[in-house]
Amino acid sequence: MVWEGLIPRKETQSFQFIKDYPNYDGRGIIVGILDTGVDPAAIGLQVCPDGSPKVIDTVDCSGSGDVHMSEEVSITSNDEGNFIIVPPSDKTLSETKLKINEAWTNPSGKYRYGIKLLLDFYPRTPKNSLLNDRKEAHDKMYFDLQTKLQRNLVDENGSNGSNSSIDNDDCKARLSLLKSMNNSISDVGPIAYCLVWHDGDMHQAAVDSTGTGDFTNIDCMTNFNVKRQYKRFTEIDALTYAVNIFDEGKVLSIVVDAGAHGTHVAGIVSAYHPNTSEEEANPANGVAPGAQIISFKIGDTRLGSMETGVGLCRAMIEAVRRGCHIINMSYGEATSWENNGYFVKLANELVNKHGIIFCASAGNNGPALSTVGCPGGTTSSIMSIGAYAVSSLMGVGYHINDKDAQTLEETNYTWSSVGPAIDGGLGVSIMAPGGAIAPVPHWTKAKNQLMNGTSMSSPNATGCIALLLSAIRSKEFNCTDPNFYSPAHIRRVVERTAKIIPSVDRLGQGHGLIQVQDAWYALANEYKSPDYITKFPHRQVSYDIEVLTGQSGRPTRGIYLRQPHETDVCNTWKVCVTPLWPKKEGSDATATATVTGDSADVNANANTVTADDKIDFEMKISLRLETRSSTVNGNGNGNGNGNGAGADADANYSNWITHSDNMLLVNSSKQVSIKIDPSQL
Repeated sequence: MVWEGLIPRKETQSFQFIKDYPNYDGRGIIVGILDTGVDPAAIGLQVCPDGSPKVIDTVDCSGSGDVHMSEEVSITSNDEGNFIIVPPSDKTLSETKLKINEAWTNPSGKYRYGIKLLLDFYPRTPKNSLLNDRKEAHDKMYFDLQTKLQRNLVDENGSNGSNSSIDNDDCKARLSLLKSMNNSISDVGPIAYCLVWHDGDMHQAAVDSTGTGDFTNIDCMTNFNVKRQYKRFTEIDALTYAVNIFDEGKVLSIVVDAGAHGTHVAGIVSAYHPNTSEEEANPANGVAPGAQIISFKIGDTRLGSMETGVGLCRAMIEAVRRGCHIINMSYGEATSWENNGYFVKLANELVNKHGIIFCASAGNNGPALSTVGCPGGTTSSIMSIGAYAVSSLMGVGYHINDKDAQTLEETNYTWSSVGPAIDGGLGVSIMAPGGAIAPVPHWTKAKNQLMNGTSMSSPNATGCIALLLSAIRSKEFNCTDPNFYSPAHIRRVVERTAKIIPSVDRLGQGHGLIQVQDAWYALANEYKSPDYITKFPHRQVSYDIEVLTGQSGRPTRGIYLRQPHETDVCNTWKVCVTPLWPKKEGSDATATATVTGDSADVNANANTVTADDKIDFEMKISLRLETRSSTVNGNGNGNGNGNGAGADADANYSNWITHSDNMLLVNSSKQVSIKIDPSQL
């Protein structure tokens, strides 16, 4: 198919997987998008194949759209209608009357009002466009006034019929003042007036983006997850907004995306275009077209879409509260302290306690070593996704001749970040296609757009994993056994079945290119095995591996020797392996949430990890070296006997790396020694 590279799916087997299992298209799975925000009006993000809504919630976690509302005020009525009187403020120099829409229902007759600069909501492109339009209107008014004053000037001889020098001096003074004011003007943009009230059932809000204070023709809106309402500020800018109301109406959150990035990412995960003859084969569909989306805006519009720690933490809290199964974060930057900090603590809790799979971009700073970004490449609980160069995208995306594209060697994009992390962590977990032509917000005035980056590979992998989760949680499969369905086990299977690309170094591709069908066959075969509970008793367990440096510094996640003083001497390293359980003992459990209106009902799954589970835990592990170019990963396959998947190392490796051959691991930390003598290289 000519257009199959729009959103690449064949390379990861996701296209064939949906063709074989059309009911496992992501339905039943909620994907959280931590990004610049998602335009709920975007083409392809309206419905799922089963008719359910695509974007089911949108939350501004950055706070950039928050409007702090006043205390409740009562309506003032006169012959012209109902008004609210807004006193002067730093944004309004005089008293303002807000005219109320009489069709609204408000039993109490009381409203809260707030004022916000409209440009505080606007992304850079529509913001610049609006400012340019306002400048053109201002310049026209300025030049008209300037021309009028110049025409009124009288010359020294009073040639215009007047011999008064007073009129002449007055015009000159006015011209000078006009020029001075024009040179010092700073446009802060129009004002948006906001109202919040309770209609007897729920809170409602209305936004006047015209700045006139006239609400008579403005419809009210409520929390997005209740009615999926969204509007445009103006038809010219086509900028979509939705609202959420918090703290009993004291805070109105106006949700506007801070850039096109988040909508594009959501489209890669789950875009669906109905009304086609072959819907399942539509090349513009996302990887998991049946999955639903929740947008968590972490890009702060006030900071040019940069994220903040508060926004990130709030997004992860809301992801648990709103029942996400998997989240994607195509954001990242450098860090000087890997796998540590409050955000990492929350990410670990998100994955290990609440059972939410977390995918993130590896970074776009390759091909040099140790260029992976934070949090994707530096956080153990997060799957870091590198960018695979897709031949099917070469023609439609980069306009390379199809024949030439087919002859290209499989590889990753040169800019895809490479491991290891500075603390020795692998850095890249897997690869997925790193480019796509996907939906973008309406304010771009375009239907879709080509974007490249690990920002695109991460949502592609997220969509692939959503397909697996859809199959696992489907009525046909109906797997709710906590020993089977856990992020740790899903990740191990995905990494174990990934396709190694021979031309790409292990540090650039991690475990390889994700393969959906191969991963599904492995999962299904395990579950269908009559003795899967005894054969795979601890598949929900993950493992923390720390290298004890023997110095005052903190432990690292791997042995990474790169400086002369490190490679000139022989050292013995202590490696500590600790099993990590997904939930606490007793009453702790995986939580799912249903959000309606102003609150969320959290229902806990009764499955827990018991003391007996931990007592029975025992892994007999064989330790073997793995060469860097090996086609088999060394992460372990989760078998009950714990034999790690590995390859026989080259004979030369044994000359400079020695270690114990076996390790018996129970529910406690265990140390093994690794001796490294670089002088034998």
